[in-house]
Amino acid sequence: MGDEADGEAEDAFVDVGEVVIEANVTGHRTLARHLLVWGGDGVEDGAHLHVESGNGVESGSVGLVLERSDEE
Repeated sequence: MGDEADGEAEDAFVDVGEVVIEANVTGHRTLARHLLVWGGDGVEDGAHLHVESGNGVESGSVGLVLERSDEE
């Protein structure tokens, strides 16, 4: 999830009730880093990150929201 100029390419789409995240190696590593940050200390409950067309994924992809929820 990043700028294609940096070599990252992400695509998120819905396929028959499931979400598919298609990416190159750099894109998957970027997503992994985002998830590690969101799972770490210092991120408040309810904090969220929108990853959408023009903000890290290829044009025409569906948006993806990473949200922290500390509810049990």
